Amino acid sequence: GNPEGGVNFSAGVSIDVGVAKGVEISTGVQYGKQSIEARAWEGKAAIPSTHTAATLTNIDIPVNIRLNVFSNNNSKYYISGGLSTVAFLTEEYKITTYRQELREVVNVMDENKFSTFRLENVTSVENITPPPSAAIDFAGRINLMIGYEQRVTNRLNLHIEPYVKLPLSGVGIRDIRYTTGGVTFKISF
Repeated sequence: GNPEGGVNFSAGVSIDVGVAKGVEISTGVQYGKQSIEARAWEGKAAIPSTHTAATLTNIDIPVNIRLNVFSNNNSKYYISGGLSTVAFLTEEYKITTYRQELREVVNVMDENKFSTFRLENVTSVENITPPPSAAIDFAGRINLMIGYEQRVTNRLNLHIEPYVKLPLSGVGIRDIRYTTGGVTFKISF
């Protein structure tokens, strides 16, 4: 199924190193926590056959190349792209499985027995919290962003960076593929 998510949080530090005029390499480390939901349907069922709710805590190490597109004395516009390596610290899963079962109902009326059948929905829930595996997803995400940098003082700049992180592989023991996106607010000096 297609994973869905809600509001998530990450924080970290980064280092930008100039390699040529208008070109920088950026790396760092980010701590993040994501909540993801994935549903899977079998055939043409009206209800999903499984629903997985996952909470993942990870360390993300991005390596990006930043290209300045436009700049003046006080501001810059730039684009950036690269890859992230992700190490998972904790994984928690709640897996709900749905199925339908045919049940026989025996009725007795005037000493006569007759059976009817009804279809019942059956739900089972399994909680999985694997031990920390130190699983590392090497270069498992593509990072894409655009950015705006505004000088606040001579030594302080404010960055606003809308971004998207696209999966190259599934993550965690359930091998979930999910895309994250959002806005990074960064202060540089």
